[in-house]
Amino acid sequence: MSLIIKGVDMPKNCAECPILQIGSLEHYCPLAKESMWSIDAESGKHSNCPLSEIPTPHGRLIDADELYEPMERDLYAGIGCDPTSIAAITISEAPTIIEAEVSE
Repeated sequence: MSLIIKGVDMPKNCAECPILQIGSLEHYCPLAKESMWSIDAESGKHSNCPLSEIPTPHGRLIDADELYEPMERDLYAGIGCDPTSIAAITISEAPTIIEAEVSE
């Protein structure tokens, strides 16, 4: 599962990240499970940082697979939309804003 925090911009580097835990001897990122000593010098971020930016502005984000599935199911039942129809092609070629996740 993922978390989206509305109104929070992607930090430019780990030092600007509000999640960073600042200690007296070492700064630690609980998401990357790494200390600040292991950040990439060029980007200023951990290589395994799980944060990703959602491009804005964007429209309403929907699950295209959920939309396309009934069209495909009905096609096989003989009552559905042809997968070469404008609607089906539009759905299948729409840009992906957030990649699909698998259940854990």
